[in-house]
Amino acid sequence: MTWPHRGRPRTIRSFAHVPYGTPLVWQAAWLYEHARRLAERERSDAVDDALAVLALTTNLYHDARWDGVRQAVQAGATVDEIALALGMAIHDAHDLVHRIEERDQMAATSISETRLAPSSASTSYR
Repeated sequence: MTWPHRGRPRTIRSFAHVPYGTPLVWQAAWLYEHARRLAERERSDAVDDALAVLALTTNLYHDARWDGVRQAVQAGATVDEIALALGMAIHDAHDLVHRIEERDQMAATSISETRLAPSSASTSYR
């Protein structure tokens, strides 16, 4: 199956084919469609649907997990509590929280740099 990406369809054969920042609800809708077709075997081309189901479930899992950890940290959860909720070692949870914080900081920096960058259409008055 294909994935909408800047007006062009895209085949999903890996979780890397799902564009970063794609809303979870869109991913879930496409997952449902691929899983439904796979279960009903509407097409003889079941490989594409099976690979899309694997890719989308992987991507949904990671996105939802990262978003859940981010929300838990913002709500005041400790790393120990996050580790318990995820069923992982405390040091692994600490590393995960650190990676999420770094990615969020990089995204925030990128957004602020984009806003502060001078526009090519702006006029300079000297």
